[in-house]
Amino acid sequence: MPPTPDDIRANVARFTDELHTECARLNRPPDDITIVAVTKTFPAEVVSAATKAGLTIFGENRVQEAKAKISQVQSPWPVSWHLIGHFQTNKAKDAVALFDLIHSVDRPDAADALNHRAELADKTQDVLIQVNTTAEAQKSGCDPDALDDLVDSVIQLPHLRLQGLMTIGPFVDDPKPIAGAFQLLRGHFGRLAGRDLGTGVMRHCSMGMTDDWRIALAEGATMLRIGRALFGERS
Repeated sequence: MPPTPDDIRANVARFTDELHTECARLNRPPDDITIVAVTKTFPAEVVSAATKAGLTIFGENRVQEAKAKISQVQSPWPVSWHLIGHFQTNKAKDAVALFDLIHSVDRPDAADALNHRAELADKTQDVLIQVNTTAEAQKSGCDPDALDDLVDSVIQLPHLRLQGLMTIGPFVDDPKPIAGAFQLLRGHFGRLAGRDLGTGVMRHCSMGMTDDWRIALAEGATMLRIGRALFGERS
Protein backbone atom coordinates (compact mmCIF):
# COMPACT_ATOMS: atom_id res chain seq x y z
CA MET A 1 0.00 0.00 0.00
CA PRO A 2 1.43 3.43 -0.94
CA PRO A 3 2.20 5.80 1.95
CA THR A 4 -0.47 8.32 2.91
CA PRO A 5 0.18 12.08 2.85
CA ASP A 6 0.38 11.97 6.65
CA ASP A 7 2.95 9.15 6.48
CA ILE A 8 5.06 11.16 4.05
CA ARG A 9 4.92 14.35 6.12
CA ALA A 10 5.96 12.42 9.23
CA ASN A 11 8.76 10.62 7.39
CA VAL A 12 10.09 13.84 5.86
CA ALA A 13 10.06 15.57 9.26
CA ARG A 14 11.80 12.61 10.90
CA PHE A 15 14.48 12.33 8.23
CA THR A 16 15.08 16.09 8.24
CA ASP A 17 15.61 16.01 12.00
CA GLU A 18 18.04 13.09 11.67
CA LEU A 19 19.94 14.84 8.88
CA HIS A 20 20.26 18.07 10.88
CA THR A 21 21.49 16.13 13.91
CA GLU A 22 24.08 14.30 11.84
CA CYS A 23 25.19 17.50 10.12
CA ALA A 24 25.65 19.18 13.50
CA ARG A 25 27.78 16.23 14.68
CA LEU A 26 29.93 16.50 11.55
CA ASN A 27 30.02 20.30 11.63
CA ARG A 28 28.48 20.46 8.17
CA PRO A 29 25.78 22.98 7.15
CA PRO A 30 22.51 21.14 6.37
CA ASP A 31 21.84 23.58 3.54
CA ASP A 32 24.90 22.18 1.72
CA ILE A 33 23.18 18.77 1.39
CA THR A 34 20.75 18.10 -1.45
CA ILE A 35 18.12 15.41 -0.94
CA VAL A 36 16.89 13.51 -3.98
CA ALA A 37 13.63 11.78 -3.02
CA VAL A 38 13.63 8.45 -4.85
CA THR A 39 10.12 7.78 -6.14
CA LYS A 40 10.67 4.78 -8.40
CA THR A 41 7.63 2.43 -8.38
CA PHE A 42 5.52 4.94 -6.45
CA PRO A 43 2.53 6.52 -8.24
CA ALA A 44 2.17 10.19 -9.14
CA GLU A 45 -0.15 10.88 -6.20
CA VAL A 46 2.65 9.91 -3.81
CA VAL A 47 4.99 12.39 -5.51
CA SER A 48 2.28 15.06 -5.37
CA ALA A 49 1.87 14.47 -1.63
CA ALA A 50 5.65 14.60 -1.21
CA THR A 51 5.81 18.03 -2.81
CA LYS A 52 3.30 19.28 -0.26
CA ALA A 53 5.61 17.92 2.46
CA GLY A 54 8.34 20.20 1.11
CA LEU A 55 10.29 17.90 -1.21
CA THR A 56 11.31 19.42 -4.53
CA ILE A 57 13.80 17.02 -6.18
CA PHE A 58 12.76 13.54 -7.26
CA GLY A 59 14.78 10.64 -8.61
CA GLU A 60 13.55 7.97 -11.00
CA ASN A 61 15.35 4.84 -12.16
CA ARG A 62 13.56 4.18 -15.43
CA VAL A 63 12.88 6.66 -18.20
CA GLN A 64 9.60 5.05 -19.29
CA GLU A 65 8.17 5.01 -15.77
CA ALA A 66 9.09 8.65 -15.29
CA LYS A 67 7.58 9.61 -18.65
CA ALA A 68 4.22 8.19 -17.61
CA LYS A 69 4.38 9.76 -14.14
CA ILE A 70 5.81 13.26 -14.43
CA SER A 71 2.91 14.83 -16.31
CA GLN A 72 0.50 13.58 -13.63
CA VAL A 73 2.28 15.13 -10.67
CA GLN A 74 0.59 18.15 -9.13
CA SER A 75 2.86 20.42 -7.14
CA PRO A 76 2.42 23.83 -5.51
CA TRP A 77 5.90 24.78 -6.74
CA PRO A 78 8.35 23.77 -9.46
CA VAL A 79 10.07 20.43 -8.97
CA SER A 80 13.24 18.96 -10.45
CA TRP A 81 13.61 15.45 -11.86
CA HIS A 82 16.78 13.36 -11.80
CA LEU A 83 17.54 10.13 -13.64
CA ILE A 84 19.43 7.99 -11.13
CA GLY A 85 19.17 4.56 -12.78
CA HIS A 86 21.25 3.00 -15.53
CA PHE A 87 21.07 5.04 -18.72
CA GLN A 88 20.24 3.30 -22.01
CA THR A 89 21.23 5.19 -25.14
CA ASN A 90 17.95 4.39 -26.89
CA LYS A 91 16.18 6.43 -24.19
CA ALA A 92 18.30 9.53 -24.77
CA LYS A 93 15.55 11.61 -26.40
CA ASP A 94 13.11 11.14 -23.53
CA ALA A 95 15.84 11.44 -20.90
CA VAL A 96 16.85 14.86 -22.20
CA ALA A 97 13.23 15.96 -22.37
CA LEU A 98 12.35 14.79 -18.85
CA PHE A 99 15.34 15.20 -16.56
CA ASP A 100 17.20 18.19 -15.21
CA LEU A 101 20.14 16.07 -14.04
CA ILE A 102 21.26 12.63 -15.23
CA HIS A 103 23.40 10.84 -12.62
CA SER A 104 24.41 7.80 -14.61
CA VAL A 105 26.70 8.71 -17.51
CA ASP A 106 29.30 5.92 -17.39
CA ARG A 107 30.68 5.54 -20.94
CA PRO A 108 31.44 7.70 -23.97
CA ASP A 109 28.57 6.42 -26.13
CA ALA A 110 26.09 7.41 -23.41
CA ALA A 111 27.56 10.91 -23.35
CA ASP A 112 27.47 11.12 -27.15
CA ALA A 113 23.81 10.05 -27.29
CA LEU A 114 22.78 12.61 -24.68
CA ASN A 115 24.78 15.37 -26.36
CA HIS A 116 23.14 14.63 -29.72
CA ARG A 117 19.62 14.73 -28.27
CA ALA A 118 20.38 17.81 -26.20
CA GLU A 119 21.60 19.60 -29.33
CA LEU A 120 18.37 18.73 -31.15
CA ALA A 121 16.38 20.00 -28.16
CA ASP A 122 18.48 23.19 -27.94
CA LYS A 123 19.34 22.32 -24.35
CA THR A 124 22.45 22.02 -22.23
CA GLN A 125 22.02 18.79 -20.28
CA ASP A 126 23.49 18.60 -16.78
CA VAL A 127 25.10 15.24 -16.03
CA LEU A 128 27.06 13.35 -13.40
CA ILE A 129 29.55 10.61 -14.17
CA GLN A 130 28.77 7.35 -12.40
CA VAL A 131 31.84 5.58 -11.05
CA ASN A 132 31.94 1.91 -10.05
CA THR A 133 33.83 2.23 -6.78
CA THR A 134 33.22 -1.36 -5.65
CA ALA A 135 34.61 -3.33 -8.64
CA GLU A 136 31.34 -5.30 -8.72
CA ALA A 137 30.67 -6.56 -12.25
CA GLN A 138 26.89 -6.33 -11.84
CA LYS A 139 27.01 -2.60 -11.07
CA SER A 140 27.02 0.17 -13.63
CA GLY A 141 29.64 2.87 -13.57
CA CYS A 142 32.95 3.55 -15.22
CA ASP A 143 36.11 2.00 -13.84
CA PRO A 144 37.94 4.53 -11.67
CA ASP A 145 41.00 4.11 -13.89
CA ALA A 146 38.93 5.23 -16.88
CA LEU A 147 37.41 8.24 -15.14
CA ASP A 148 39.77 10.89 -16.47
CA ASP A 149 39.30 9.73 -20.06
CA LEU A 150 35.52 9.85 -19.65
CA VAL A 151 35.73 13.30 -18.09
CA ASP A 152 37.75 14.45 -21.09
CA SER A 153 35.08 13.06 -23.43
CA VAL A 154 32.18 14.68 -21.56
CA ILE A 155 33.66 18.16 -21.22
CA GLN A 156 34.35 18.30 -24.95
CA LEU A 157 30.66 17.85 -25.77
CA PRO A 158 29.06 21.29 -26.14
CA HIS A 159 25.56 20.31 -25.02
CA LEU A 160 26.57 18.50 -21.82
CA ARG A 161 27.60 20.20 -18.58
CA LEU A 162 29.45 18.06 -16.06
CA GLN A 163 28.21 18.70 -12.54
CA GLY A 164 29.93 16.02 -10.47
CA LEU A 165 30.18 12.33 -9.71
CA MET A 166 27.90 9.55 -8.47
CA THR A 167 28.39 6.09 -7.00
CA ILE A 168 26.46 3.28 -5.31
CA GLY A 169 28.05 1.77 -2.23
CA PRO A 170 28.28 -1.99 -1.64
CA PHE A 171 25.21 -3.66 -0.17
CA VAL A 172 26.92 -5.09 2.91
CA ASP A 173 26.56 -4.78 6.68
CA ASP A 174 30.20 -3.94 7.34
CA PRO A 175 30.62 -0.14 7.21
CA LYS A 176 34.32 -0.31 6.26
CA PRO A 177 33.91 -1.25 2.57
CA ILE A 178 31.03 1.21 2.29
CA ALA A 179 33.20 4.01 3.66
CA GLY A 180 36.03 2.89 1.38
CA ALA A 181 33.86 3.18 -1.72
CA PHE A 182 32.69 6.65 -0.71
CA GLN A 183 36.21 7.76 0.15
CA LEU A 184 37.31 6.70 -3.33
CA LEU A 185 34.60 8.79 -5.00
CA ARG A 186 35.22 11.79 -2.80
CA GLY A 187 38.93 11.60 -3.55
CA HIS A 188 38.29 11.76 -7.28
CA PHE A 189 35.70 14.51 -6.72
CA GLY A 190 38.23 16.64 -4.87
CA ARG A 191 40.96 15.96 -7.39
CA LEU A 192 38.77 16.88 -10.35
CA ALA A 193 37.60 20.04 -8.60
CA GLY A 194 41.09 21.40 -9.30
CA ARG A 195 40.85 20.73 -13.04
CA ASP A 196 39.59 22.95 -15.82
CA LEU A 197 36.27 21.30 -16.68
CA GLY A 198 35.16 23.77 -19.32
CA THR A 199 31.61 24.81 -18.53
CA GLY A 200 31.41 22.10 -15.89
CA VAL A 201 32.20 22.09 -12.18
CA MET A 202 32.44 19.51 -9.41
CA ARG A 203 29.21 20.57 -7.66
CA HIS A 204 27.49 17.31 -6.71
CA CYS A 205 29.05 14.30 -4.99
CA SER A 206 26.04 11.96 -5.17
CA MET A 207 26.42 9.00 -2.83
CA GLY A 208 24.43 7.51 0.02
CA MET A 209 20.96 5.99 0.24
CA THR A 210 18.61 5.05 3.08
CA ASP A 211 20.89 2.38 4.56
CA ASP A 212 24.22 4.17 4.23
CA TRP A 213 23.56 7.91 4.06
CA ARG A 214 25.23 8.61 7.40
CA ILE A 215 28.45 7.01 6.16
CA ALA A 216 28.20 8.96 2.90
CA LEU A 217 27.66 12.21 4.77
CA ALA A 218 30.72 11.57 6.92
CA GLU A 219 32.77 10.89 3.79
CA GLY A 220 31.76 14.13 2.09
CA ALA A 221 28.56 13.49 0.13
CA THR A 222 26.76 16.61 -1.03
CA MET A 223 23.77 14.79 -2.51
CA LEU A 224 21.84 11.89 -0.93
CA ARG A 225 19.38 9.65 -2.81
CA ILE A 226 16.71 8.71 -0.26
CA GLY A 227 13.71 6.48 -0.94
CA ARG A 228 12.63 4.05 1.79
CA ALA A 229 13.24 6.47 4.67
CA LEU A 230 10.76 8.88 3.07
CA PHE A 231 8.20 6.55 1.45
CA GLY A 232 8.49 3.23 3.24
CA GLU A 233 8.95 -0.18 1.68
CA ARG A 234 8.09 -0.69 -1.96
CA SER A 235 5.49 -3.31 -2.76
